[in-house]
Amino acid sequence: MRTTTIRALLFSCTGAVLGCSSSGSEDAGAELGVGTGSLALMRLERFASDVEGAEGATRVVANAKVARYSGLDGSSVLKLLGVDLREGDSCSVIGRLDDFPMASDARVQLLSVGDISLRIADRSHTFSPQLFPDLATTASGWFYAGHVDVGPQRVLEPRADGGADRDDYAIAAQGAQGVGRFELSVAAPTEVSGLELGGVSLEVDGAVNRGVDAELTWEPEDLRDRVELEIAAGGSVLSCSVRDDGQFVLGHQKLALLEADPQASLVLRRVRDLSTDMQGIETAYVRIATTRTLSLKVD
Repeated sequence: MRTTTIRALLFSCTGAVLGCSSSGSEDAGAELGVGTGSLALMRLERFASDVEGAEGATRVVANAKVARYSGLDGSSVLKLLGVDLREGDSCSVIGRLDDFPMASDARVQLLSVGDISLRIADRSHTFSPQLFPDLATTASGWFYAGHVDVGPQRVLEPRADGGADRDDYAIAAQGAQGVGRFELSVAAPTEVSGLELGGVSLEVDGAVNRGVDAELTWEPEDLRDRVELEIAAGGSVLSCSVRDDGQFVLGHQKLALLEADPQASLVLRRVRDLSTDMQGIETAYVRIATTRTLSLKVD
């Protein structure tokens, strides 16, 4: 059976991760079968709450899908489930789930692995499987989704060893019918901070000119992480995924795809992807993101 490899997406485990399986090099990847296979995708995203009266609060949104598939390659399954694999630095206008073709015999079965528990600091939550509505007759079964409010947002302080005192997530499932048992603990990446355009801060009342290249810089954390930037202007969204090396040039050709908007927004997301072992599933990984949103003017 042919395989496709996830590269520049999965890397060696940090923190106290149980059952991690990647090799630790930047090129390390997990192989997904082409035609048939199984995978699990778990996502945790931390961001400040926008709920009125919850100033300074932090919310973690979580979702998970465990799938068996046929008639598809692994990359298409991941895109169907909400992850668009990219290598290197790239930008594109965000598309829809039906923007890529699938064979008529393509099938994705979403499996239940029983309840999934998530603990963040002293807050715990249990996610139960929910029935997934059929998606163009391709995907059906069960999924997990919800959120945990974890109280006032705190600044993650650097440690003497160069790391940070981060939020730790503990996530586990007992499995169901011999499939899906796993347990792991992971550390959240810090927020993207110090964002500048041509040496000028974008933190407050930032502006982007669509007619010239945007030379962006920020405070990097880990070259194995990715930084995602999403500019929403008018009815268009430009999404970029880059290495967390602290610099990126967003060309004016890409910016020209946006509409002018004096009240645009910029989503900054630092993403950490880790592979793990899950009972009865060939490939499993968790995607951890820390997200913030800035106001932006697009000229």
